[in-house]
Amino acid sequence: MKLGKIASLFKKNKRIILYTAADGTQWISNGVAIYSMRGMPPLTPEIVLRFFDVPADQLAKWQCETEDLPAGIDFSDFVENDKELELMKVNIDWYGETFMFFPDGKEIYSIQAAYVMPMIGGDYITYQKRKMAGGGHVIAVKDGLELMAIICPYDLGKSDVFVEEVDKLAALYSRN
Repeated sequence: MKLGKIASLFKKNKRIILYTAADGTQWISNGVAIYSMRGMPPLTPEIVLRFFDVPADQLAKWQCETEDLPAGIDFSDFVENDKELELMKVNIDWYGETFMFFPDGKEIYSIQAAYVMPMIGGDYITYQKRKMAGGGHVIAVKDGLELMAIICPYDLGKSDVFVEEVDKLAALYSRN
């Protein structure tokens, strides 16, 4: 896990949520992605901000919270009903963000590629669809057997502009 990559993501919206599981394992989130902090010393928001090299005069601009892990998401390394997803070979840049796509039957899950960057270089990165207790799904990112991150997908398919642009692109290529 590359802490510097996490820091650059979190600096965009200046938000840190530090979660602590019942077993003491800590996770860090910005509201979209949650990363495992296994192997790190016990963290506080102040320590995280120091790791992120946030200058003292900028500390007040950050929103920092500490909470228990969200009850609706299973943070286990192995969840029986997880479904491994295959990453499509195409990414799409949309409004300055690069999105990765994971087809699953008639559904397509998309996540911002930047949220995967802290794990790149891992030995065996896999992506799995994980059902949340209240319905809906998240993308569980694992390195080997270890859960490294939970990422909330974007539903780009609900954006009429996005769908129209992709349809135009597909139509142009199908004419050739």
